[in-house]
Amino acid sequence: MKISFNIIIKMKHLVPLISTAAIAVAAFATSCKQETPEPTPEVQKIRFCNVKESFSQGTQLGLFIGEPVNKSNVKLTVSSEGQLVAEEDLYWGAGQKSSSAFLSYTPYDASYTGTSAAFKVKEDQSGEAAATASDLMCAVTSASPSDEAVNFKFNHKMAMAKFYFDNKTASAITKVEVTDICTACTFSLTSGEVSTPTDPKTVSCFNAGDYWQIVFVPQTIKLTLKVTLANGKQYVKEASKEEAFASGKEYSTDNNPIIIEDDTPKAINLVFSISDWADGGQLNFNGEDEEYTTLAQLAATAGTTAKTFSDVKVKDVIVTKVYGSNVHIEDATGALLVYMSSHGLSEGQCINGAISGTIMLYDGNKTVSDVSKAFAELTSIDVSKATVTTVGEDKYPLTVITIAQYLADCKTYFNRRVKFEKISVDTGISSSVQTGSISQDGSSLQIFTKSKAVEIETGATGDLICFPQAYKSTLQALVYTTDQFTEGSTGEDTPFTRLSVMGCYSATDTENPVAVRAYEEGADQFSCSKSSSGRSWNLFNLDKGTYVLIDISSTGIVAGSTVSATINTDGTSEAKTLTVAKKAGSNAWLEDKTNHVGYVINLQ
Repeated sequence: MKISFNIIIKMKHLVPLISTAAIAVAAFATSCKQETPEPTPEVQKIRFCNVKESFSQGTQLGLFIGEPVNKSNVKLTVSSEGQLVAEEDLYWGAGQKSSSAFLSYTPYDASYTGTSAAFKVKEDQSGEAAATASDLMCAVTSASPSDEAVNFKFNHKMAMAKFYFDNKTASAITKVEVTDICTACTFSLTSGEVSTPTDPKTVSCFNAGDYWQIVFVPQTIKLTLKVTLANGKQYVKEASKEEAFASGKEYSTDNNPIIIEDDTPKAINLVFSISDWADGGQLNFNGEDEEYTTLAQLAATAGTTAKTFSDVKVKDVIVTKVYGSNVHIEDATGALLVYMSSHGLSEGQCINGAISGTIMLYDGNKTVSDVSKAFAELTSIDVSKATVTTVGEDKYPLTVITIAQYLADCKTYFNRRVKFEKISVDTGISSSVQTGSISQDGSSLQIFTKSKAVEIETGATGDLICFPQAYKSTLQALVYTTDQFTEGSTGEDTPFTRLSVMGCYSATDTENPVAVRAYEEGADQFSCSKSSSGRSWNLFNLDKGTYVLIDISSTGIVAGSTVSATINTDGTSEAKTLTVAKKAGSNAWLEDKTNHVGYVINLQ
């Protein structure tokens, strides 16, 4: 029996120049082996899938497998053809039915044995290879011979900081160092966790062009930077207090560049918000200790009973959705649902300053039954003391995640504006069915809508923007409008993704039609309407100046079926067989597969 392991890594590149062999986002399948002279029918070999598009030749990973396979630190190397080649064959245990624990990591270290090992970041990270070698990643899961595939989600085990500078001097910055920072830690070869920071050293940062970067052991530290200019002058930038830097998180000064000027530098303050590695938190090195509360921190205060908060200072909180009494607000760290009939908020508002309100946990029950699957909800909010501005939709936060990521870490994504890419609609939603389901790479999730106007057809594929929630311990994703779903976004080329601009017109005047612009390339608008007599639909191509008449019976128009039609193009009539590519409500998408032309009609 062939067993494939799909190992999926999602991460942000450390630096623009670091090779994909070291830190690229990767999706691959691996194969493992056990020492057995000749496999019998009861002993199954563990095989690997091709990883050519994910890792460069020569990338090395380590693999530990628990009982009954019991393999320690097997080296996997990516070949020139993209195959993962193990240094020895790997097999499941003879007659094995139970699961085995798997741990994989990179970069590979041949010295790793037992249950833990020491990991150390490079003290000189000014070079590409050293910066890459400092980025420890690890994934832990379990699998059995009955599994068709096993997903490995790799996580960054170190922390990362990006230092942006505003250099007001005439001399260029040539070196940035972080002094007295722990460079070593203990790496568990069973859980994948890191602990016990030790060995404080001075670490040189990598110059990534726009910023300087360091990868370091998670620790609580008062950061001190030493900045050297080309003229030999040095500046020391010291934080005012200790901060806890977490594994897998990125910290940045991109919104608050560190000022370098000729005056004697003062001690600086460090203020940041913690976020996922890919998003970036903020560091402040410019004097003012600008304390504020993130929405993630505010959400963490919610309990099973309502509690009030007053004059909590927030920063860059954006209203991403308003639907009646439901309001979603989000900053760089997380989101909250506001459920209040007279909230006074509008979509696109950006809130900075003191807010007050009432917060509690909600999961669809009067009494929360599962705190781990309950989200923080504001039952009242007052922004009268805050500064409220307006931003465009292009400034709304949007986090691209997988369904598997949400299921594994729901609290991080509750009520955020997220995007699931390349999903399949297993059960659609409509005016009569307001709860459905989607799937992606073997993971499934319930979707639901509060609006009967939302229609997403069963069997469709595409990208979905939604708001994750939970209802009575069932994880869900809330969809407010149909246009949150972009069908056919998996790279497929259909006539509905590239139609010319079309319009409806009156069949009584084909020489001088009055066309209404109704369909544009890439838009999911309905370009046809039935004429007053018969079953005819009248189209005018605004780009080419030609008209099309479609005569068809609406009987039996369902997705996947074919219908007979008469197509009259500029007076030339032709009988056609059209395929119903999609039907949603009274709207149907008809495709002429002989010449790759599509028509969108309304059957009402």
